[in-house]
Amino acid sequence: MPRRWTLIMITTLFALTAASGCGAGAKQIAAREMDKYSMKSAREGNLRQRNSGVTLNGPFLKTLKEECRKRGITLTHETYSEGFEGNLSYSYFINGSAKDYVIVHIYPSEQERTRQIPELYRGKGQNKALEQEETTVISERGKTALVYTSSRTDKSNYSYEIKAAFEQALDRMTR
Repeated sequence: MPRRWTLIMITTLFALTAASGCGAGAKQIAAREMDKYSMKSAREGNLRQRNSGVTLNGPFLKTLKEECRKRGITLTHETYSEGFEGNLSYSYFINGSAKDYVIVHIYPSEQERTRQIPELYRGKGQNKALEQEETTVISERGKTALVYTSSRTDKSNYSYEIKAAFEQALDRMTR
């Protein structure tokens, strides 16, 4: 009788252990499925791609930084933001100064860029003289717009070199 009781106890213990293990596994699977439907997995994947530089944006941004560095300009304080319509914006201070900065806008399509950039930087065609004082759009090509902005009264500090770096980076990436 004690042997039978021991066997029943061991079998019961094994069954409970297996059942609790399966329950935890099922909970993990359900949680992963919920993440898929709530787009959490997609957002995390996009973040991993941006951080590791495996998207097409990563090599372009690296090229831009290299072109600036060749001209004695260091892009610092990188920030990233996503727009509601799928556009991405990367911002950098120039040589660590918040007075001069670069914004790289990347849009889902060229049509989207040509629609949004004028709204952002040209005020839909009104007051062009005022707009050029506040912001200078340096280069636009394809889905990309590169913007140099300065709060200084004399923007010529970096204008020429930044424009050359932008054009060279765009040329290298479109070959």
